[in-house]
Amino acid sequence: MQQYVAETPGQVFIKFNSRGDFVELATFSSVEVKIDHPSALKNAEIIAISEGRKNLLVYFEEQINNPNFIDLIEQSLNTSELSNKEIKRQVALKLQENLILNKIEILNSLYVNSSQYDRKANLLKATLLSENSIKKMWNKIKQITK
Repeated sequence: MQQYVAETPGQVFIKFNSRGDFVELATFSSVEVKIDHPSALKNAEIIAISEGRKNLLVYFEEQINNPNFIDLIEQSLNTSELSNKEIKRQVALKLQENLILNKIEILNSLYVNSSQYDRKANLLKATLLSENSIKKMWNKIKQITK
């Protein structure tokens, strides 16, 4: 099944499929910290996740119900095989509904995918991802079978 990525305000990238099902969300978080011992990095990542959750909560409140959100999703489908405007609208509305219904799960599943620490600036820059429960379950099954 074809997957798409929509870049939305606040540097939030939403991956979804042609049925409008949420697949993955990516965002960024920067926190000012001093990492002077090994556990400090883990603590900084926890802080980055917390900041990311706060930012996403605001994002959900301000962007998901905004009429421009539907337009952004439809625009991300312009290069797809979905040529019918009405089908694009249905996919965008389905994605919007999925995001609203799964908001708590999305926020709770946020994790640090990668991070980079700038020692001079004492700044940790983290890329945060949130997966849907099906993808998380599949990844756990893959880990168990290794």
